[in-house]
Amino acid sequence: MNVNEPLKPGETRVSLNWASDKWVVSRRVGRTTIYNCRPLSCEYPVVVMRSMATISRDANPKALARFAENEAALDGKVTIVSGPISRKVDGFPATFYSLRVTGSGAAKHVERVVIAAGNSGISLGAASINAGEAKRALQEFLSKLTIEDGGPRAASN
Repeated sequence: MNVNEPLKPGETRVSLNWASDKWVVSRRVGRTTIYNCRPLSCEYPVVVMRSMATISRDANPKALARFAENEAALDGKVTIVSGPISRKVDGFPATFYSLRVTGSGAAKHVERVVIAAGNSGISLGAASINAGEAKRALQEFLSKLTIEDGGPRAASN
């Protein structure tokens, strides 16, 4: 899909205009990209993860919350600090969580959002040893996220 072409019905375009002077891509695995804050660019070390999945265009809000909760459980021993909180991101339904992950090493604070945008499921998570740094990083990436949707496909006869 060319970013200069208009979207067709059934297509969703997601772009992230992240600040390359502050963040560096440390790894890409499938449809997941992991960003690290460059040294001295953040007060505390922080990692941001973005992943995408193809989902139903009419995502059930309870299913969206359960998807976010199940995804969070993959991170280790997880305590939900707050959430699920349902909000809109660019007009699309989203579920926000604040988590505390313990296991090997220092406890991490994770701020996570799962967005149902057209036929795309977008997951953004920011992790740091400092809760405030994780919140700032997630908000920074959310402010750089652009979602365009071509609407549902026309019904076939």
